[in-house]
Order: sequence, then C-alpha cells, then structure tokens
Amino acid sequence: MRFGKRELFICRDFYKRLYRSNPVVECNAGIQAGHLEILLFRKWLVVMSKAH
Repeated sequence: MRFGKRELFICRDFYKRLYRSNPVVECNAGIQAGHLEILLFRKWLVVMSKAH
C-alpha cells in the first residue's frame, strides 16, 4: 500500500531469528536505506519504506 511518499508492506514472518525478540513489538532498520522493519507478536512483519 502507498501512503504519500511511503510504502507499507505487511506479511507473515517465517524467518527463524537467532536472538530472543520482544514478544509484542520489535523494530529494526531494514536491509536497504530508508526501510524500517516492525515485527508484531513475533508473527507479522510490517516493512515501511520510501516510495520510488
């Protein structure tokens, strides 16, 4: 989905994390510059990025 200059992508997260994540919300920088990854309830991955 696109909101102005931002894009929002929501999907299930199947990545096996090697560290203990926060059970409610975990935020970190994405792979590319301008990306923000938010992990909700250890199942849903929300990626916010700049629209191109």
